[in-house]
Amino acid sequence: MLLPDRRLLTAMVLLLVVACSNNKSTTPNTTAPSCTVSAGAITASAFGAAGGTGSVPVTAATGCTWTAASSATFVAISSGASGSGNGTVAFTVAPNTGAARSATLTISGTTTFTITQSAGTPTPPGVLSAPTPISPIGGETVNVPRPVLVVSNAAAGGNLGTVTYRFEISDVSTFPNEPVRTFTADNVPQGPQTTGWTLNRDLGPDVLWYWHARATDGTVTGQYSATETFRTPTSCRYSISPTTVAINSTSADLVIAVTVGSGCAWTAATTSPFITIISGASGNGSGSVLIRVADNIGPERTGTVTIAGLTFTVTQAAP
Repeated sequence: MLLPDRRLLTAMVLLLVVACSNNKSTTPNTTAPSCTVSAGAITASAFGAAGGTGSVPVTAATGCTWTAASSATFVAISSGASGSGNGTVAFTVAPNTGAARSATLTISGTTTFTITQSAGTPTPPGVLSAPTPISPIGGETVNVPRPVLVVSNAAAGGNLGTVTYRFEISDVSTFPNEPVRTFTADNVPQGPQTTGWTLNRDLGPDVLWYWHARATDGTVTGQYSATETFRTPTSCRYSISPTTVAINSTSADLVIAVTVGSGCAWTAATTSPFITIISGASGNGSGSVLIRVADNIGPERTGTVTIAGLTFTVTQAAP
């Protein structure tokens, strides 16, 4: 009986070993590889005012991701803002018109490059000259209640925006800041060669008006033009003296006085054959008309002279 017991024991040991062997884990190794991202040498880091392009190579294991970022807008990443594995970050530097500047290019949050750019040539400031008055000028009399003020455009240079004009007109040469005496217009669009403004109100009669204009683009403002003048028509009220005369049959020279304000023109005329205008057929301002009445050899007669729309009557007796 002893031998069978040993065999049984051996068999049991073998079964135990096999069972233990079958219970070993078969789970695969899932540990992620260690990602190391490195950046190579930058192709350019110092730029002139004109700007330019540059790049940085990136080395990383397959499956390792990375990003790139710029600290300033004038350095823009054109490609490679993000990637996985090996790659390249490309960037552009914009032209500079101001002071010298710098920015930082950061790759994967750890590697940084400083990019510098020299100062640009400043844009010359704009220049506007004074425009030149064209019309009305020289104290001329205008015959419309709302004339058009016209200037030749101001000479322009440098960097300018949209040019507009300011017009001022006043009955005083000092252009006082009084709305009832000085009228203004801003933002009058510039024309191709000349610029004009039609007054937006009627002007009073018999006034010497002063006006000038200047150009501006909102930042640069030129000087006012030379001050020019024009006159509005006089509101003329005429009177004559005498208005009637009675004479005998003998010829006579008669004087008719004309009274009117300065600048008011007038004319004199007659359709009576026995009356002749010797002088004063026309005038400006107050004056006189000299007429000659011929001898009357017939019945009583009447003649007239029209002066500034008024009628002078002469009655001549029979001989």
